[in-house]
Formats: sequence, structure tokens, C-alpha cells
Amino acid sequence: MRMRLEVPEINGKQLATSMVIAINQEFDHNISQQLFVSSVLWQIITTAKNQTIEIILKAAADIKAEDDASQLMSKIDQYFSSLSILPMDSAKLAIRKEYESSGF
Repeated sequence: MRMRLEVPEINGKQLATSMVIAINQEFDHNISQQLFVSSVLWQIITTAKNQTIEIILKAAADIKAEDDASQLMSKIDQYFSSLSILPMDSAKLAIRKEYESSGF
């Protein structure tokens, strides 16, 4: 996502805002997918999205307004590295488990 959203003129706070908007837009775009998964799995996916946004916003709060995008990404990496499993990896694992248990 960083490569898609980052432009030379953008600072870290602007990148964080762009990332949150992109995540929410992608989630909204795929909202109909909840029809094809269990309510438990949809909650796991929603939680992963929210945790990812929370980490981005926390990292953005930790940098100065003039810091560039690399400062933000460094903070995000620090937060992600402190987790035992990344939110999106947790969601992907749950998706795989549900898919495999469905008999496909």
C-alpha cells in the first residue's frame, strides 16, 4: 500500500491519512463479501482492519508533522514487529481455516 500511496511530496501524517482512507475504501468496496463467510470470520476480518488502522494512527501520532513518510513507516514497522501475529495474517489464517473446513 505504501508504494501505491507514497509520493515524494507527502509527509508521514498525510501518508497515514491516505492509508486509513484506502483501507476503509477497500473494506467498503468488499463489504458484500460478508455474505460468503461466517459472522465469526467477518468479525475477525473487521477486527484485523480496525487493528491495522489503529497501528497506523498510533504511529502517526508518534511522529512530527514535518516528518517524512519513511518516519511513519519506521514507526509502523516497530509496532508490527512487536506483535506475535500481524492483524492481516490472523485474518488470512482464519479465512483459510474456514475455507478448508467448508469442504472445498
